[in-house]
Amino acid sequence: MSAINTGRIAQDVLDKGQADVTFVGRTFQRDPASVWTYAEDLGVKVHAAQQIEWAFKGALEA
Repeated sequence: MSAINTGRIAQDVLDKGQADVTFVGRTFQRDPASVWTYAEDLGVKVHAAQQIEWAFKGALEA
């Protein structure tokens, strides 16, 4: 299912019971910040290790 490219689509697939888990490897390869994009789509905050957080500080605060 390479059509899972937004947080809302992934959540919808899970909510409908169409899958137990979604993998977004291709999306992540195209956009390494996709985790934060998905979180923004879903209105959730991403908690990252302090060592990683400094590199993505702007994305985490968005």
